[in-house]
Amino acid sequence: MINFFDFLKGKNKNRDCCCCCEQDKTQKGNQSRGIGSFLVEKGLITEEQLNNALDYQKENKSKKIGEIFYEINLLGEDEVLNELATYLEVECINLDKLTFPLKIQKLFNKRIMIEKTFAPFDLSGNTINIAISDINSIKLKNEIEEMINVHSKNLTPVFYLSLPGMIKKFISNSYEKHPHVRTNNLGTKKKFGEYLLEKNLITNEQVDKILEYQKEFVHKRFGELLYEMKILNREDVLKELAEHEGKEYEYLKDRQPQNNLMILFELDYMVMNSFVPFEKEGDIVKIAINNIFDDDLIEDITNLLAQKKLKCKFYISMRDSIRNYIEKEKI
Repeated sequence: MINFFDFLKGKNKNRDCCCCCEQDKTQKGNQSRGIGSFLVEKGLITEEQLNNALDYQKENKSKKIGEIFYEINLLGEDEVLNELATYLEVECINLDKLTFPLKIQKLFNKRIMIEKTFAPFDLSGNTINIAISDINSIKLKNEIEEMINVHSKNLTPVFYLSLPGMIKKFISNSYEKHPHVRTNNLGTKKKFGEYLLEKNLITNEQVDKILEYQKEFVHKRFGELLYEMKILNREDVLKELAEHEGKEYEYLKDRQPQNNLMILFELDYMVMNSFVPFEKEGDIVKIAINNIFDDDLIEDITNLLAQKKLKCKFYISMRDSIRNYIEKEKI
């Protein structure tokens, strides 16, 4: 993965580009031939069929050889998946009869999953199972781990091979069944940047660098990059965001968890979604939340409290502050 500050300085932008591209093409071709020869040796396809598939791949460079085998009706999807897993010596998962688990819907952005061809399909304890088409990509696995760590550092991903078409179909079908599951609202980034520009807290050059970096790492929020680039510290970012959104900021630092409030929600649910109830006034429960733009989460919290005849008021707080507050309860 490109070093963050090297990226901003443009040091790695073009270095060894041609060499790497040619190497990637050679490796892809060798891998396609290797998998194909494996299938020929097993008697599942002929040498002529393999050559036809490789010729087809030259005209459809974005497609992997496994996809091509079932697209031109040489093998069925299940057969391609199982044989690829055997060849690569990895575990695989057929997603056809599974649905996107709602309890982990907040971890990833739909657009990112489709673009990078991966999807979580199960959560058991601290293990999150993820279907991925490019199972040998260390870079992609690292990016997925980064996305998970934004929400919880206690989850460990386990990767399973699946086919690109199967993964995209799985995501689309799941979102059709659960239409309220939406991608994170990223549309306010530039407006927040303009707000900070008007207050002379950042420069136009800094905004341009952040937006450029986001093209490479699309899961990163504008606010996150402000403190990762050390333009503003984390707390100042959230304070400004709270003011920008007309919300109050909550420190949580000197507060102690109240058991009668903590039992309103499951601990794992609060950790995963970065929120916590910290005070109650009458029938209003005050909630510290990190992502004030997550409309689905806010709606879920509101509905859960409404079932108990309670209302809620949301405050912006740091993710680490929320996590530390919850850890006090565990102790």
